[in-house]
Amino acid sequence: MATATHAIAPALLPVRARFMELMLPRIIEFERLRCRVNAGQEAPLALEAIGALAHKISGVADTFGMSRIGNLSAQVDRRISAGRAAREPLASVWDSTEPALEALLDAMEAQLDD
Repeated sequence: MATATHAIAPALLPVRARFMELMLPRIIEFERLRCRVNAGQEAPLALEAIGALAHKISGVADTFGMSRIGNLSAQVDRRISAGRAAREPLASVWDSTEPALEALLDAMEAQLDD
């Protein structure tokens, strides 16, 4: 899933480079938070942190030509937000969020491999 950096405005290339530098630390953070949810260690806070991080990524990924990462992170963010708004049980929100998070992590890892 190579990104066409030539289509990105030259002024944004340093910002894209920083986004790419943060990709691995963000993957690690998502994994850490996922472990906390699965272990029941402050699961509501960990789930909220997953949503916040996904929201942050979804806001800029498309700008750098990473639409799959943008779409998947938006799905994670929307699912968590909708579940909280509907006051769904945490387990229900997590059951419907974790597959989207896994797909997001796969897409982020693939981007690093490119």
